[in-house]
Parts: sequence; C-alpha cells; structure tokens
Amino acid sequence: GEEAVLECGDGDRVVLRPTRRAAARAALRALGYRGGGAAEWDGWFIEALRDGALDAAALLVDAGMVSPEALWTQWSKACGAGDLDPVLFLTPRALAHPPPGPLPVQPLANAVAAGHADLVAHLLARGGFSADAAPGVPGCASMLALAASQGGPGAAAVCGALVDRGASWAAVDVKHVAAAVRNGDVDVLQRYLVQGGPREDRLDDFGVILHAAACRGNAAAAAALLAAGADPDGGSATTRGAAALRWHTPLMSAAAAGDVPVCRVLLDAGAALNAVDFYGKTALGRAAGAAVDFLRERGATQ
Repeated sequence: GEEAVLECGDGDRVVLRPTRRAAARAALRALGYRGGGAAEWDGWFIEALRDGALDAAALLVDAGMVSPEALWTQWSKACGAGDLDPVLFLTPRALAHPPPGPLPVQPLANAVAAGHADLVAHLLARGGFSADAAPGVPGCASMLALAASQGGPGAAAVCGALVDRGASWAAVDVKHVAAAVRNGDVDVLQRYLVQGGPREDRLDDFGVILHAAACRGNAAAAAALLAAGADPDGGSATTRGAAALRWHTPLMSAAAAGDVPVCRVLLDAGAALNAVDFYGKTALGRAAGAAVDFLRERGATQ
C-alpha cells in the first residue's frame, strides 16, 4: 500500500500508488506502452530484463502480470549466460511462481552445461532442485554426467558443487568422464578419481578412460589414471596386461598418433612394448612420426 517511484530512462519519474496491478499498468502506459494482454506484458518484461531495468521487471512480476512460462524461460537463459544479477533477481520470483506440473530443471541444467559453478551452488541452495536430477539432455542421466561430458573451464568446479550437494559419480556412465578427457580436461578426471568410490570397483572404467587419453594425446590424464591403478595396457580388473587385448592397447593408439609424451608415460608404467593386436600389428607397426624412432629406442623390434 506504500507509494513507489519508477525511474524512467529519460529522467522522468512516475509515482506508483495502490493497487499494484493498476499502478503497474498506469506506470507502463505513462512510459508510452499501450499494450495490456498477457503476451504484451511478457514482452515488456523480457525487454526490461534485456535493458537491465530490474525495477521495471520487478514491478511486472510482483503485480502478477508475467506468466510463469516467461519467467522461467528468462531465468533459464540467465543461468546459461552466467548473468549473476538477473539470476539473483529472478530466482526467488521464479520459485514463487512455478509453472504447472513438475518443476523444470532447465535453469540448473543450463548453469551446469555452461560451467557456472557459483550459480549451480546458488540454485541448489535455494531449494527446488536435486543435484542428482536428470537434466533432460539426451545421453545424460544426471547433472553430474552433463557437467563431466562438457569439460572445459568451470566443469570441475561444477562437479564439485554437485557432489557437495549429494550427487554421486556412481550414476555417471564412464563415457562422460572419457569425453572430458578427450576434451583435454584433466580437472574433471581428478574429481572423478578422488570422489568416484573404491578404486578396485572402477578398474574397468579406468581402462576405457585411458584409451581416450591415449587417442587424444592427453599425457597428464594418462599419468593420473596410471597413478590411480589403471592397467597400462587398458585391461580390466580381472584381465590385465597384454593378454587383455581386445582390439589395441593405449600404446598403439598413442604411437599411431605419433604422440611421444603419451608413449613415454605408458611405457614407464609398464605397457607391453611388442604386444600384438587383433590384426597382428604392434605399436611400432602402427607408429607414425617421432613415435617410430622413440619406440625403436625403447627396444621395439617388430
């Protein structure tokens, strides 16, 4: 019931008096807006957000003139863009005006995918979202899987924020961690190695990720996996060493790429130098570039 003042872009001031809805309509019309239907108010709200006019946006929301769909759509976009001020402004208002049915997870999923760890922590702390929720992204069963598969700046911190709120690596398919490694992200891998559960339960997964590291020349990831107990030949928990060959070893992949640093890491960890793959080829037989001379120096004979 108190008076409020809306500051206009041209320096004019509009005094608002109760009721809020009537005041909002009067104020916006005084600014030159002549609409009045639901779609028009949503459009005005979106324009106010785009211009950074949060006071005007608040006026519309608090007067009940913005649809929940428009409110949640803009909230989701702000979360993905990492725009802190709009997110802080929209979070309590969106949660107070939910759309019909189950709460959409798109705001959290957008923040996770974009690597905005602070926003992820904020959204989880505000309630309404589960750290283990399915993000609605094909192939990703959980928010943690989405964060891992994205890799890149902020991904590891997002994984940490999700785990702190109860997310579990047990629900993450190893392919998502391997995707992070292929994208050159060692930090996500380190989170997985530290927080992912008992080492002996994950040796098969270590082999899958080691192959990914070798294929993409990620020597740091290969070293971290080997230090955690991965078989240098990519075997499983029960079949280790050259006898575990399926198609090829990580060393063969690294050699084929001419990647000396990865070859060195693998050989120093005990990788089989002269193992033969399904097609009868060895690492030297597959080697390219500088890897050829390097493998010969290390004693490769075939």
